[in-house]
Amino acid sequence: MQQLNSARWQLEGENLVSSIAPFPAQEVTIEWALLLIKSTNCIIQEVSHGADRAQIQFIYEEGSFMLCYDATCEAIWIESLSNVSKTSLLNLLVDLQSHNI
Repeated sequence: MQQLNSARWQLEGENLVSSIAPFPAQEVTIEWALLLIKSTNCIIQEVSHGADRAQIQFIYEEGSFMLCYDATCEAIWIESLSNVSKTSLLNLLVDLQSHNI
């Protein structure tokens, strides 16, 4: 997981987007994401993955979110699945930035 220590999160529209170089393997990303989400006091609801994609659905401050991994376009992002306030999204961003797993 050493390569994921350089993950940087930023707000892009209604999503939180992570930039990581070099882009990590799916298995490594799922393990890292689960540790990261748990460290921010989120409740993990579901983890699913396929050949080149993974999704982790979780609850943060009573809002429902999904962390998405797409190997095809080399992207990792978090999107809200419910009507989440901008404050909650920004709080999640601060939590993600403060937990360097």
